[in-house]
Amino acid sequence: MEAFFIPLEAFKGAFAIPLDKGYAFEAKLAGAIHAISYAWAFGWKHLWFKSDSSYLITLLREHSLFVPWSWKPSWLHCIDRISKMNFYVSHIYWEGNPVADILASRVTNIQAPTWWHNTPSFIHKAFSKDYSG
Repeated sequence: MEAFFIPLEAFKGAFAIPLDKGYAFEAKLAGAIHAISYAWAFGWKHLWFKSDSSYLITLLREHSLFVPWSWKPSWLHCIDRISKMNFYVSHIYWEGNPVADILASRVTNIQAPTWWHNTPSFIHKAFSKDYSG
């Protein structure tokens, strides 16, 4: 049995949202929109956003409006919010974010957007390894 120590302040939260069928990029876009919206709602004015989507990274860096029309109103809110934050964005390879991968696999089991304030047991080990480097 492995034991990990995670300082309570290290975990800020996690979420999963069920989506209709669509393209992988739309799932990443929806995730970014929700992440930025949650950060804003919680008053987190310093946000470092990482994604394995180079296109999404470019859209965020350039405050681009080239998103699917169905996401444009939500995207415009995000652009406004990140312009008022200390916002950093960087690329990460998908292998570098096992926590997101585990959360994505759990989405099929939820019916509504879900926020966890504490580390869910199913990501605890992956989060601990990620946190420890």
